Amino acid sequence: MERPEDRPSDQVIQPVTSIRRSLDDENYHHRFPGCDNLNVHPKMVFRGHNFQIRKLKPLRSFAYGDTKEPELPQPWVKSPRLYPPEVEEDYIEYKSFCGDHVKVKEAYDNAIFDMRTGEDMMRGEQAATDLIMAANRAGAARAGFLHKYPTAYEDHEATKDHEKAATNLINSAKKARKKRNKLRRDILNRLFPFARWFRHLLA
Repeated sequence: MERPEDRPSDQVIQPVTSIRRSLDDENYHHRFPGCDNLNVHPKMVFRGHNFQIRKLKPLRSFAYGDTKEPELPQPWVKSPRLYPPEVEEDYIEYKSFCGDHVKVKEAYDNAIFDMRTGEDMMRGEQAATDLIMAANRAGAARAGFLHKYPTAYEDHEATKDHEKAATNLINSAKKARKKRNKLRRDILNRLFPFARWFRHLLA
């Protein structure tokens, strides 16, 4: 095994650079706590920065601390103008989640419209649970599409409308969760009149 002192003096030792850093350094620096990189942005393409290199997708997730957003074009330019098959597939997928939410929300509204019996309440509780799941899925799908394709809409206003719709879906899930929790307490009180003394256990 070669010892350091046996190595020729003119031999240059190349630093080891991770794949992630070597691919990104020309575009931006990763933000670490205490670092000021607010004016540094990755190069803009129609895919969001975290999705430009598929094989590194797990490393480029926001969950791993890669929180840089691309610098959006000024003036705004929709990109891609026509969705290629990959983008069209993602678009159809998130729209299907939104369509499912509409159906589940209609069933929920019908279920909680007139609840007179314990069975009515139990149906309402199940409908609220279904709505929580459907609204969260649709909201995540909407937000995820924009995260992946930040310039996929016609202009800033259309993009803001998309963000607002995603937020409304998440808020819908929150409201349904509050309703479900109330129904569960009401069901318990109806089945077990003395359950109110143990209500703190359900908090």
